[in-house]
Amino acid sequence: MDSAVESDPTKATVRFIRAVNNFNLPAFVNRRDNARADFEILLKNLEGNPEQLSPTTQQAIYYFAGVAYVQLGRKKEGKETLLKGQALRAEPTLDAKIKAELAKLTKY
Repeated sequence: MDSAVESDPTKATVRFIRAVNNFNLPAFVNRRDNARADFEILLKNLEGNPEQLSPTTQQAIYYFAGVAYVQLGRKKEGKETLLKGQALRAEPTLDAKIKAELAKLTKY
């Protein structure tokens, strides 16, 4: 996946797949920082050109990026990002995951 992203760093779908795969790897593999960086790039791309990705993919980016922010202790950014994903209401499973993450944030 790294080669695919390097060959076309502007291709959001390839970067998204790499980010999700890296994010879901066990922590000892040391790929979470790569995933977080990819999600940051994807968020910036969404701000400038959201129509390049389906609403479901956009919502997934907001979900994973929001979770990543929370993991880094950036709870305010995490909540704001999750709320953007929640507003899309593109996919019921993602809606439920976002709702659960937001509920965790309000407990503190």
